[in-house]
Amino acid sequence: MQAPTTTVETAEFDHMRRPIKTREFFRSRFSTSLLSLVIRGEDQSKERRGERVDFFLLPTSKVMGLSQNEALFAPLMSFIKEGFENSWTVENKALSEDRFERFSLLALEHLIDRTSEELTL
Repeated sequence: MQAPTTTVETAEFDHMRRPIKTREFFRSRFSTSLLSLVIRGEDQSKERRGERVDFFLLPTSKVMGLSQNEALFAPLMSFIKEGFENSWTVENKALSEDRFERFSLLALEHLIDRTSEELTL
């Protein structure tokens, strides 16, 4: 497991290749020898878009620098908080405490199952 890190990434450049828009992400990962479960959070409240936490399953070789590589993959799931409301959703359903725990454990289980499948090939 890697402790959460904060990264600021350039989202847009001007015509002189100077950054004009950045995005701040909070990332952590759980890794096996083959796959990594990357958990990426972003506070989008400045753009009035809320907050989100995305879960990605990526080859470990792609996440060594915790960079923008997960942008090339679709998330397994996302926890989303719209606007300034204090409620989160997952798969368009309210993210209750029970659902939070269940979905978090399912993400870890998926990492272990997929790694086992890859190792048996």
